[in-house]
Amino acid sequence: MKILEECKKAGRNVIISTPKDIGDQGDIFDNPFETHRFQWKKKYFSIFPNKFFISNEYSIICYAGEDVNRIKKILLKTRIKSKMRRYSPLLLKWYIRIKNKNQSSNMHIRDKV
Repeated sequence: MKILEECKKAGRNVIISTPKDIGDQGDIFDNPFETHRFQWKKKYFSIFPNKFFISNEYSIICYAGEDVNRIKKILLKTRIKSKMRRYSPLLLKWYIRIKNKNQSSNMHIRDKV
């Protein structure tokens, strides 16, 4: 897994996306780098101690690096809001009101300390 070692060296965070089923694909548009040569599985990403996988129907998407916990929280909040917006817009308004109220309460507590 030399490519993963190189990714690990290149940056403090990486996102790797690969098809769950590579099928049979040769070079496309005369680009030999489009040829599918290897079927990746989640276990191959064990080289990264800090990682999580983003669920996707067609791809294995791995986010790895120093900011894993922060990015994971952001994605979770985004997904919650997205689902609420889609399935229950009224509930989303209440969620935002409660969140804003809690944030302003926390600011007042910090100011007093």
